[in-house]
Amino acid sequence: MAAISEKRLSLRLSSLLLIAGLIASSLVFTSCGIIGEDQRITAVAQALADYQDAHPELKHFDVADIAALFADTEADAGTKVQVPVRILDLRHNNVEQLLPSGTPLEFETDITKVTDSTYQNLRNEAREKVIQLATALPSVLTQETTFPVSLNQDTEGAWEATIDVDQPKIPISESLVTDLMTRSSTWLQLAAQTTVLDWKPKLFPGAGTAFENNVRIDSITPDAPDQAKVSFSYPDLVASYEQAAQQAYDTYNSQKGPIFGSITEDEFEHKMTSEQGTVSADQKGSATLNIRPRGNVALPAEKIPAEELPIQILHNYEISIMSNDAVLEKSPEQAKKDAMKPRLDKLNKEKVVKAQKRPGTERLVAGGSGVSVTIKTGNNGDKHVTFFKWGTKTQVVSGFVKSGKSLKLKVPVGSYRLVYSSGETWYGQKHSFGPSGNYREFKTDSTATGPMKVDLKKNYSYTITVEGAVTDGGNGVPSGSTDNPYA
Repeated sequence: MAAISEKRLSLRLSSLLLIAGLIASSLVFTSCGIIGEDQRITAVAQALADYQDAHPELKHFDVADIAALFADTEADAGTKVQVPVRILDLRHNNVEQLLPSGTPLEFETDITKVTDSTYQNLRNEAREKVIQLATALPSVLTQETTFPVSLNQDTEGAWEATIDVDQPKIPISESLVTDLMTRSSTWLQLAAQTTVLDWKPKLFPGAGTAFENNVRIDSITPDAPDQAKVSFSYPDLVASYEQAAQQAYDTYNSQKGPIFGSITEDEFEHKMTSEQGTVSADQKGSATLNIRPRGNVALPAEKIPAEELPIQILHNYEISIMSNDAVLEKSPEQAKKDAMKPRLDKLNKEKVVKAQKRPGTERLVAGGSGVSVTIKTGNNGDKHVTFFKWGTKTQVVSGFVKSGKSLKLKVPVGSYRLVYSSGETWYGQKHSFGPSGNYREFKTDSTATGPMKVDLKKNYSYTITVEGAVTDGGNGVPSGSTDNPYA
């Protein structure tokens, strides 16, 4: 049950003796004070008065209530009593009662490095501040409770009382704690600091991650209610994009072998972001953040881990850029385009192997002199057939044979490794079907790991059937997969 206490009761031993004498007819006064059981009342009242000095949230206690506790109690050492008292009740206050709007408020919690305990420390400090401000109010709601008090006698028989409560548990509205905490400049700074990854891109819209990551936030200071002043350093936009584009180009160009297909603008830009370096941030700027609640701020009363704090803040606040004095010499889009285009064009010209239209059934490399060789294919796809000089990757003769067709070639007498390939995308005779192609070679038997040596002799003609039915009395030869010999 709540009540109004008009003024803090100040008790000292001399007044306690007089009050005790008025309400307890059995008390006997001497020059030394109260004798017998009456000293218990004095000891308890004095202990409560001393406790109240240290804990003003203890708003009221009545000596008559203390005396009633000992009316039928023997004066034994070690006695424990429950003394009725009234403490603050802060379940129904609002923040305007404690701190008028516009009143500066700052907490001591260190927010320079946010840890898992930062939020809880700040909230605990805000809770203590609520109690402190409420204690100073001329009138405040109170709640009745009891304090456990222990009684003992010293060696001379004098009574001593100990309040067995380290800190009174004040009923308090957690929303009141939230409201006071979030009104402080400390909270404003923490909100801006922990959500920097959300609002920093808004300083330079469209500049991209490669540029944004080189923007350095130098300081964040509260500026006005719901506002924070941000000082930052940023690099030259053109230099930033030039460096990022060059690093992306160097990364692509350093890859072993060609790049098949193409490099799109999106792929190159992604590489610019992932391969970016540090650009000197020697230009200065400042901006004003508007940090405005989306509605009633609802934050948990318990601990919020550091990594979850930005999520909680962004759920409750909208952070926008009110002003920004930074100046860029080019638009981000133009600076990015100017840096990317020449390097991307050069890569696509010198490093990229583009897809080509498939040839018909025809010779691709040589094939005009030597012994006669007829290549036949089945009906399961086009084939690129190549005679490699034995033991090397040198293409001596190659041809393209459409599915179900045959091709006549002339191949010089010699020993060869015979490879045929198929695939979805044709990159020309030099690269065949590229890294995604299917490459197979003739084997001496089904268990062989290496290729079969194909010997072509003078005065002979040959028919080679690739993945088709063997006809004309030919001998079947096993084949197996192999690494891409065109790489």
